[in-house]
Amino acid sequence: MRDGRETPIHRYAESARRGAAGEARVLAHLHDAHGWRCEPAGMAEQWRGVDLRATLPDGSTCRVEVKCDARAQQTHRAFVETVSNDVTGRPGWAHTCEADWLLYFVPGPNDDVLYWLRPADIRRALPTWEYAADAGGWGVRRVAARNEGYRTLGLAVALAELERIAVRVESL
Repeated sequence: MRDGRETPIHRYAESARRGAAGEARVLAHLHDAHGWRCEPAGMAEQWRGVDLRATLPDGSTCRVEVKCDARAQQTHRAFVETVSNDVTGRPGWAHTCEADWLLYFVPGPNDDVLYWLRPADIRRALPTWEYAADAGGWGVRRVAARNEGYRTLGLAVALAELERIAVRVESL
């Protein structure tokens, strides 16, 4: 539910197509700007919130999750998923992501923005964001995305708040 209204049914295939394009943009940036070599994570890792395994120029490695939010540029809010499936009760990525970095990508008409986040920082912020959403407070609200037979629940968090907890924000 968004401001008392249900959202249109989420089309997974369409969303996955947009997400793949965003992930490709982020991969190119990680390679070109930072010298990272990335490869897709296995299915078991993907279920734990890891999209990519990256090797950095110094030889160290890290695990990366990429979220692409094409609507955030218009709404000025990021969708932070707290419940992936309200029927099964599967927790959302805010609780389950095991990556070292969660890269939240917001494509825009002029500039794309990449928020470098630590999943632990998101989890630390959740109680404050949930309290603010329930109190009708500063730039956070509860939302639900309808899918076929279930809903995905989360928080619509102001991009300024996401920027506040980000380690780094880059314009691409």
